[in-house]
Amino acid sequence: MKLTLIMPLLALTATSTTLASPLQKRCRISSGQAACWVVWDDHECNPYRAVDVSFELDEAKKEITITGICESCSRALALEWKLVNATENHHKMNSWATNYGRVEDRGNGTFLLHDVDQESFSFHKRLALSPWEQATSCVDLD
Repeated sequence: MKLTLIMPLLALTATSTTLASPLQKRCRISSGQAACWVVWDDHECNPYRAVDVSFELDEAKKEITITGICESCSRALALEWKLVNATENHHKMNSWATNYGRVEDRGNGTFLLHDVDQESFSFHKRLALSPWEQATSCVDLD
């Protein structure tokens, strides 16, 4: 096919796709900020608690205990910490390893968040259980 034939076809395809479906809201969620115990409905921009994950909030101690986490989430945290600590300005890095307070992997699917601020408490309090059973805390590390 000649390039002169392809370009009008691409333009027609893009135009018909745009006209056929109205613009939809899109979330801009950094993967670095999305902790694996939180799953997102990107279409509606809603965060949910991952399936089989539970929270115990202790505002007096400024801690959140998260249980039922998939093992791959622990490996993802280790990779995230490695990335954060390898960065010269790691205290300024926007990462879920630092955004939710100090994250400690206690093993056996349990994480402890220390030094949790009020905004993070509010965020975790309002998380409803995900409506999708495949929305687990498991992470694909490939």
